[in-house]
Amino acid sequence: MPRMFRPARFAAASALLVLMVASGASAQNAADAFTPFANAERLTGLAVDADGHVWAASNGGALRFEPETGTWTQFLKQAGTGPRGNDLTTIDIDARGRVWVGSSARGFTFYDPATGRWDRDQEEWPNPGIRVIRALGDGVYIGTQEGLSLKPTPTRTDICAPTDPSCIVPSFVINDYARMGDTLWVATVSGLGRQVGTVWDSLNTLPDGSVGQNSRSLAVWNGQLWEAYETNAGVRFTRRLVGGVWQDTNLQADKISVTGGALMAWNGGSVWEWNGAAWVSVPVSVQDAIRGLEVVAEG
Repeated sequence: MPRMFRPARFAAASALLVLMVASGASAQNAADAFTPFANAERLTGLAVDADGHVWAASNGGALRFEPETGTWTQFLKQAGTGPRGNDLTTIDIDARGRVWVGSSARGFTFYDPATGRWDRDQEEWPNPGIRVIRALGDGVYIGTQEGLSLKPTPTRTDICAPTDPSCIVPSFVINDYARMGDTLWVATVSGLGRQVGTVWDSLNTLPDGSVGQNSRSLAVWNGQLWEAYETNAGVRFTRRLVGGVWQDTNLQADKISVTGGALMAWNGGSVWEWNGAAWVSVPVSVQDAIRGLEVVAEG
């Protein structure tokens, strides 16, 4: 039976799934949910911590919803008590429970539930324009407008930027990450990069067709790497890597993700789920542009 989806209205946070929707016609839904946070109508990411709190990155700072009490906390830009910027673009939670957010212009910050404070690592990072943060295993991987900050362990950070010849990616404008074992895949606006352990593959050793397109998002599902990408002609597709060969899956989608154990794809107001052999359309109750899918609560 297909999953049922609905737009982001955290007043009903017991829903199985929540859609992050774009601003514009769909902003009314978020505005209702975020009252009195009138400046937080655009969601850019969702995450759920170990205590069941729903965290949201927005254009009005970081938001935390507590389902048990039905209360919201808004964290605005402020040293120690909030992120380094209100213009948040991405959010994720690492294995230690820290909530990481990225700003479009002011770098990244993390909230540590052990101390109740917002902080950030002191080492350098390539660019203050954060595009994506992914907590994968014990690591935290940050992609910017001009480089990568890779934190595979709590005590190690590798900075990859255009001035570093050892970091081999087709572009340093980063869209996404995926990890399979000791292999890290990096999605960029010019294709894919691959790091095995600590060594980067040269671009000509990647599977044919890995470079030359805008790699929009990545997912690992059923032991396979999946990608949503856009050609130079502006046409969007999904594909998977099977036996080292890319295999198209006959769907034009903006992005993909693994949500609630299912592989999902979406494009505009349409959502699909991979059933193991083909993409199956999933009913959606809105026709506004869908930005992403996340499991936020069950019940």
